[in-house]
Amino acid sequence: MIKKAEILTALFVVLGLWTAASGKTIYVDNDGPADFNNIQAAIDDSNDGDTVIVQPGVYGEAINFLGKNIVLTSANPDNSNVVASTIIDCNKCYFPAVMFLGTEEPNCVLAGFNIKGTIYGFDPFADLTSESHTNALISSCLFQGGCNKAIIGCDGTISNCVIVDNNDPRCGYTPEFPPFAIDECHGLIKNCTIANNADGRGIKVLSNKTVTVENCILHNNGIRVYSGATINIRYCNIQGGLNALDLEDSTCIVNWGPGNIDTDPCFARLGRWEFNDPCCIFFPGDYHLKSEAGRWDPNSQSWVTDANTSVCIDAGDPINPIGLEPFPNGGRVNMGAYGGMVEASKSYFGQPVCETIVAGDINGDCLVNFLDFALMAFHWLEDNRE
Repeated sequence: MIKKAEILTALFVVLGLWTAASGKTIYVDNDGPADFNNIQAAIDDSNDGDTVIVQPGVYGEAINFLGKNIVLTSANPDNSNVVASTIIDCNKCYFPAVMFLGTEEPNCVLAGFNIKGTIYGFDPFADLTSESHTNALISSCLFQGGCNKAIIGCDGTISNCVIVDNNDPRCGYTPEFPPFAIDECHGLIKNCTIANNADGRGIKVLSNKTVTVENCILHNNGIRVYSGATINIRYCNIQGGLNALDLEDSTCIVNWGPGNIDTDPCFARLGRWEFNDPCCIFFPGDYHLKSEAGRWDPNSQSWVTDANTSVCIDAGDPINPIGLEPFPNGGRVNMGAYGGMVEASKSYFGQPVCETIVAGDINGDCLVNFLDFALMAFHWLEDNRE
């Protein structure tokens, strides 16, 4: 049975996306009543400001935004099971799974899809130089168990994406042009989990460009920075720390900001490939963070507890809002893809979680004290500065 809280959460997320648009809403369902049974037809019919909502299913197509500033979303991008089951499957396509024209603005949104293929932030057939990169927001998307390159040439914000285990041995990598999980995307990469992609290649920053990486987890994946490029890194858990950065020369600028750590993120379960006969069987992982206070388990659709707690919980930028994180949340956003979301792992304070929510207990440590007041005042001031 669907709980009232889950319905309210879904409505909140969808309504939040609708604020970026003022046009009509178009529905897509490949096996049920809707306006269209494929995504591209809905995009073709849309105009700037429209919202396209896609029901779960497998959509075996390559889609192109065509420069339209629309919101294209799954039915609930805040629910990892909905995201995992709303699939754009283009692994066997000649074209990228998702392609932008390159002129889209930040109010253009792609949210909540399991993408089997690559996102291109430009149309190589319309722009032979591939220099016009989209500024669209890419949010809450899943790239898992495919080839390494997930997103290329997107200069808008990339947030709350899970990009993991894209090291399929059948992809045919070339040593001269190694793939990166996020390639030549020069904007903000925020609250993403990037782990175990091929050859340890996570993010590439092109020459003379600037990238900011914030509240992210990079596990077994590094960063390549080319000549004259600048990378700003804040409140991230990067395996290897500064040694994970591969700088082409001395002209590269690294702004290693506060809050960066190098430690085991304590994922619920790593994904893995098995290469025995039959070849190449993929076992998906679960990249929620372990917590003694509660971790969301997509399989059981319930909160479970672990024997240990990830240090990535309550370790994101303290000036960022905690968003939809459940109680107790420590009053500070988590690192990784679920930070700021309803499936964020709960904060643990060394004692059993409070069975009763106490009015004024902002951080969930079962006490109402000056720390709660400070957290409330700090976030109130931050919100009013924006």
